Amino acid sequence: MDLYLIEDSQSRPKVNSKNYLGKIQDDEFQRLQELSIIEDRYDYYKDLRWSKDQVKDKYARLSKLILSDQRLASSNSKFSEYLVRAWKEQMGIIGYAD
Repeated sequence: MDLYLIEDSQSRPKVNSKNYLGKIQDDEFQRLQELSIIEDRYDYYKDLRWSKDQVKDKYARLSKLILSDQRLASSNSKFSEYLVRAWKEQMGIIGYAD
């Protein structure tokens, strides 16, 4: 799944390198669902979208989990970086299924 920054008011992002966050694989997606970072209603093979407030909540939840179990830090470092960037830029995230 390819992840991009998106403003809450935008219906679709401009797909370019400036707002491209990165990619998550199926196994990472499933692991994030097990941690309740990605809601069960989402499927790896379908698009997802989070508002900037949802990004903030997900970052807070993931940070708390990492503080309680440092083993999570290495396995979720890229995704955590994506959340930090979106949070700092006050933007949401949209993910397009492969």
